[in-house]
Amino acid sequence: TKHVLTAPPRWDNQEWRNMGLAALGVVGVMAVIDRPVQDAMRRIAPDSDPLTPDDNRFLHEMERFGREYSLGLLGGFYVAGALNHDERAVAMAQDGLTSIIIASGIITTATKVAVGRARPRDDVGIAHFRPFGGDQSFPSGHTSHAFAVASVIANHYDETWVTCTSYSVASLVGVARSYHGGHFASDILAGAMIGTLVGKSVVEYNKS
Repeated sequence: TKHVLTAPPRWDNQEWRNMGLAALGVVGVMAVIDRPVQDAMRRIAPDSDPLTPDDNRFLHEMERFGREYSLGLLGGFYVAGALNHDERAVAMAQDGLTSIIIASGIITTATKVAVGRARPRDDVGIAHFRPFGGDQSFPSGHTSHAFAVASVIANHYDETWVTCTSYSVASLVGVARSYHGGHFASDILAGAMIGTLVGKSVVEYNKS
């Protein structure tokens, strides 16, 4: 946790440029894409509240990979690794849980509180920000959680199909959050960036 949270002072010029470009990308998505995506989701989503009878069952299940399903997956890897003396599986589970705590539990939660962006379902527009005012749309916690796990899996198991599957499932978590009115596209993009960066950092640190 200390290594990840204190990383910025150790970044070189290229890493700072990459972070600047990422921030510009999020702002660009916020300015250009957030409203059209929100309008499109409102047209196709029967209700912004999941668990209603007409909810999309597939997206409802995908959304849970941003919480309990991914935790169950990590637990399965840990138990299987411990029983079969598979050190890589155990390390992957440990790195995954660590990344979730840092990305979703610390960084995303703190940013949500500080930014104070209203959710799409609140219907107050894409630019309603009240820092420390209680709104918590930016960034998406489910997405940062899902991408933290996906990046850890992809960095421990470098087979192409594993990488594609991991990031595809994580992306569907973001789609589900937008479908259910929980987040704007820029919230999801920011969450994906946080989760991926943290996951990669944790794996690299623990491999060194």
